[in-house]
Amino acid sequence: MIKLHLERNRRIVELHAGYLAWIDSFPFVVKSLCLKSYEYEQQDYLAVFFYVDEFEVASFLLSEAEFINIHTVFKPETKDELNILNRAEVKTADTDQVPAAGTNNAAIV
Repeated sequence: MIKLHLERNRRIVELHAGYLAWIDSFPFVVKSLCLKSYEYEQQDYLAVFFYVDEFEVASFLLSEAEFINIHTVFKPETKDELNILNRAEVKTADTDQVPAAGTNNAAIV
């Protein structure tokens, strides 16, 4: 059993088939959780969402440290639009170019 204590008297405990979470000393059992970082109306938000089956039953905002800690400990589904975890793919220029006809490096068939 893994327990993670968060700020403001919140906790998440991993159970055999889900999670037990406390928000303001109120416990509830959920099947899964999902971390999300996103921008809404020009503000950045980090949150954890709790689900029973496909239904969202609770959520709360997180600090950046809490977001990283939950991801490190539980490895939940994560939708990191703000790249908090520094895992976004860096796009580079495509160097696989086909030689143009009429140039010296065009293939002769």
